[in-house]
Amino acid sequence: MAKIISVTNQKGGCGKTTTTINLSAILANAGYKVLAIDIDHQADLTKVLGKEGHVYKYSSADLISSNNESINNCIYPAETDGKIIENLFFIPSHITLSRVIEQSVMKAHKEKLLFKHINPISQEYDFILFDCPPNLSLGFMNAVLLSDTFLIPVDGGKFALDGLSDLLDAISEVKEQKIDDLSYHVFRNEFAVNNKLINEFIDDELSNISKHVLNTKIRRSEVIGQASVTSQTIINYSKKSPVVKDYQELCDELISKL
Repeated sequence: MAKIISVTNQKGGCGKTTTTINLSAILANAGYKVLAIDIDHQADLTKVLGKEGHVYKYSSADLISSNNESINNCIYPAETDGKIIENLFFIPSHITLSRVIEQSVMKAHKEKLLFKHINPISQEYDFILFDCPPNLSLGFMNAVLLSDTFLIPVDGGKFALDGLSDLLDAISEVKEQKIDDLSYHVFRNEFAVNNKLINEFIDDELSNISKHVLNTKIRRSEVIGQASVTSQTIINYSKKSPVVKDYQELCDELISKL
């Protein structure tokens, strides 16, 4: 049975998609069978893990809009730099997802639209990762209901923790669990070791949930942005980059928690 992880934060630009892409690639490289699901209508994960310039016939929008769509039609092998990534598969997103979600908000059991599709195939994968949108939308709710745990990247900006309490409240409500009983893991992303003032501030703010804060930090690196621009995973773009080690440590620590 797959471990299902939502990479989420309602704050934009904190590295959700980059984390989902590179954590998925590291897990696949370690021999795990991984399915990454893009439920953000901006489809940035799709642009990196998919064929460059390719418009996919089926996407996560089809799964939300129809109970009858076969999920197998929506699953594609992931690629980087034109090469298939062994063990890694993905479900693309599309700009139409935003409209589909708007049209689905009045459906009965709307938070279970993806459950009917994902649950039957969960035994075929070791890990399923959701790249969530930067909001608390219907797509987010569907991912939350399915997920075993939540991975929350926190960047190094002044407003890095804005909305964290609201995010946890929303997860708690959908999962029908107390916040203290939730399985979630916060980690520092785009970490700049020399930025002592902001680091001390963020560490202090996170101290009240310290048991949920991972030791791993993903350091700030131009390589991450360069890999995204060229639609490649970090491990493919620059295998010897120090940041690859960071993602490997994130992968190992997360597995130990699960």
